[in-house]
Amino acid sequence: MSDVLGERAAEAAGRVDRLLGRLGDLADPEARALAEDLVRAVSDLYGAGLARVVQLTARSAGLPGDHPACGCLEALAEDELVGGLLALHDLHPSDLRARVERAVAGVVDGRDGSDATVLEVDGSQGRVRVRLLVAATSLTGPDQVERRVRRALASAAPELEEVVVERPPAPTPVRLLARR
Repeated sequence: MSDVLGERAAEAAGRVDRLLGRLGDLADPEARALAEDLVRAVSDLYGAGLARVVQLTARSAGLPGDHPACGCLEALAEDELVGGLLALHDLHPSDLRARVERAVAGVVDGRDGSDATVLEVDGSQGRVRVRLLVAATSLTGPDQVERRVRRALASAAPELEEVVVERPPAPTPVRLLARR
């Protein structure tokens, strides 16, 4: 995806988040419910359109849309924006656990002294639990690693409602005692 398209998508996502936040602040419960219903309906419409795009793309390749040999869906899912939309509309070819594992592995590879383990993926609750390990000698601090993990999970699995990141307690500094 070009940088311009990526920037436009990021701006649109930010705008959606801000507007959804403001929606909750509406004083009139009827107006709030109507606006939330409109957002769901538009999202459903775009999801149906995206499903049709996947189906038509596969059909143009001479395959049914859900055919496992159709590489079109996998190719689309590799794009960060499209992959997130596919996941949001339950069209992604990879299950939640695979997407979570891939996202975490993509941001913590051990080269910078950080590592992470996926402890739990609960799709029914929209919950993931990850344990971070950041070496004391790492140039990347635990806060930075956690932010990278959270961003990667938000992109790969937008349906998640809760991401729990566990960290081991910070090591106690060792004091060197001078000999008398």
